[in-house]
Amino acid sequence: MKKFTYPVQLALYLASFLGILIVLMLFAQQYHLRFDLTTNKRYSLSPQTIKVLNKLKKSVKVIGFFTTGAEKNKAKDLLEQYTYHSKKIDYIFIDPERHPLEAKKYNIHRYNTLVVQSDQKREQIYEISEEKLTNAIVKVTRKGKKTIYFLKGHGEHDIKDVEKNGYSKLKDTLEEKGYEVKSLLLVKQPKIPEGTALLVIAGPQKALLPAEVEAIKAYLNKGGSGLFLLEPETAPQLAKLLKEKGIVLDNDIIVDKMSRLFGGDYL
Repeated sequence: MKKFTYPVQLALYLASFLGILIVLMLFAQQYHLRFDLTTNKRYSLSPQTIKVLNKLKKSVKVIGFFTTGAEKNKAKDLLEQYTYHSKKIDYIFIDPERHPLEAKKYNIHRYNTLVVQSDQKREQIYEISEEKLTNAIVKVTRKGKKTIYFLKGHGEHDIKDVEKNGYSKLKDTLEEKGYEVKSLLLVKQPKIPEGTALLVIAGPQKALLPAEVEAIKAYLNKGGSGLFLLEPETAPQLAKLLKEKGIVLDNDIIVDKMSRLFGGDYL
């Protein structure tokens, strides 16, 4: 009888495994569960995207203008993940060759385009990625546009500067996320505009005028948000203002000797 022991044990193991697998499948079907077992989490959305989807209050329709092929399959896989996390998301695919009038209606000029629409707002994206799609959803569902102002006039990093120290790429990134980005010259009008979502003071090299400092102080006192990027020994008035708010700036300098190997500076 011993020679039958191993086959019997194997059969029992297989029966147990199949039983557990069936239970898991029934449970998943009942509660609509999904598991991503890929090593790079190819079929999982980021926590940031899931947070956006969970907060959606408006319906969002995504229209994909594709013919056939890998790009359409990629878009479908991505959109399935979005619809899994939110009932507010709906999507359809339209073949622009078979339905040219629909393509014209949505102002489509190229294949593999996604149109993201909510109410009267509409965005087009040409790169099938989670980042682009989530940003488009945020844009079409946001009430109005939040404006971020970058202070200028004192040697700050410029949002129009495309060079190494410029902030043009940061401006582009913020605009992709649905923000309106503008420069602010307080010398002409010493007052922070109403509705400012964030005031950025990025590395001023010259002292601010007393009226400018007072305007910033008034803005902060009203609950405004500010991002201060200050170099050591460059903005004593702002350092004093921040100290009043409980933030103490030390004039510390970081020395990075390794950057010298790549043609950079020590500081």
